Formats: sequence, structure tokens, C-alpha cells
Amino acid sequence: MQFSSIALLLISAIQASNITLTRRANDGCRPLIQGVVYDCGASGDVLEIRRATMNPSQPQPGRPIEFRIQGYLREEVTFGSRVVVNGKLDSFEVVNFEEDICQGAQQRKLPIRCPLKPPTFDFRYSVMVPLFAPSGHYEVVANAINQNTKQIFNVMAEFDL
Repeated sequence: MQFSSIALLLISAIQASNITLTRRANDGCRPLIQGVVYDCGASGDVLEIRRATMNPSQPQPGRPIEFRIQGYLREEVTFGSRVVVNGKLDSFEVVNFEEDICQGAQQRKLPIRCPLKPPTFDFRYSVMVPLFAPSGHYEVVANAINQNTKQIFNVMAEFDL
């Protein structure tokens, strides 16, 4: 399921009553990759995202996307940390899942090992956009909390295929 891999990547990883999954890029989010990926988290998040790259900057069907996220991890992230990923295509929900970050990373063979230890966070991953991915406007929100219910990150991406 390639779409969920893309979404999970916005880092790998919640549904908590005090965390919203409906942030938009114009809701005060900080651009990480101009016009595509935004950090919608708070200043005290467990992961301070300092740099993000995506190549190419606009996904294309049948071609790989390479991601890199670098930042400062303020505390350890272990099993029990959760991520909720919600993805929409032209306002229709196409993916919505919640999973343990560490278990999900193992199952999807993502290049992270738990526990994630502070301070340096450097994540690289490449995923193929399916050749027959439907065209339209995509929005993906990934929101994560750690084992102590503290927000790790809240990232949003939007792009057109």
C-alpha cells in the first residue's frame, strides 16, 4: 500500500482527544518544503524538525520520491508511541489509520530502529508513486504522540498529481 507508506513517512508515525487532525497549511503551519510539506506542531514537540527535503518536490506517477527529515529529538520515542495518518484525495478520505510507530516501522521495513534516542534525528526514505495513482489534490496529515501522550510531531502535506 504505497499511499500509506508516503503518509506514514511524513514521518513514520494518534489519535488523542487533545490533538487535531484537521490543520491546514494556512493555519499557522511552518513550511518545511515550500508549498508541499508543513510542520503544524507546537514549539514544545518531542521532535523539532529543522530540515526536510523531498525530491522531486512535486510527486509524479511512476517515479520515486526521496524524503529526508532532520531534526532534534528532545526525548526518547519507544514502543507505545502512536501515529494517526489521514489522507484525502479531492476531499474524499482514502486512508485513515492509527498504529504504533515502532511496530509500524518494523512491519513496513522503514529505516528506523526503536527506541529512537535523542538528540539527533535523521530519517531518509524512498517510495515509488504508483504509475496509476489517481490524479487530483492530495492532503495528508500525520500526527504522532509518544508513550507518555506528548506530541512528537504534526506534519501536513498537500500536492497535486
